[in-house]
Amino acid sequence: MIRSFRDRDAERLAARQRVKQWSPELSKAALRKLRMLDAAEELSDLRVPPGNRLERLKGDRQGQHSIRSNDQWRLCFRWEAGNAYDVEIVDDHWEVGMTTKLPPVHPGEVLLEEFLEPAGLSQYR
Repeated sequence: MIRSFRDRDAERLAARQRVKQWSPELSKAALRKLRMLDAAEELSDLRVPPGNRLERLKGDRQGQHSIRSNDQWRLCFRWEAGNAYDVEIVDDHWEVGMTTKLPPVHPGEVLLEEFLEPAGLSQYR
């Protein structure tokens, strides 16, 4: 469960408020990942789907983990005792920042967005 945010934009998005500087596509993908993070009971829960690309960070972000929202953006957070703290949405190139009780992610949305589309498949194949 998400316990705290490090930036206002991520918190606003989690509260389903519009973040003006983000595209609708980025907002949709980031909200989906925030909902997955909020639903995770263990860090290993975030290993699936593979598109999350869960990783332990190094350098100035040592002690944090991240999952990918897309190729440019990632959600960074600290994981302690089954909870995510200091959640922020970060631009990999510029480190510009981008969570409360979130509704669960629909399994069909995860299947389509995280498994089928990356594999070049559709729900009709």
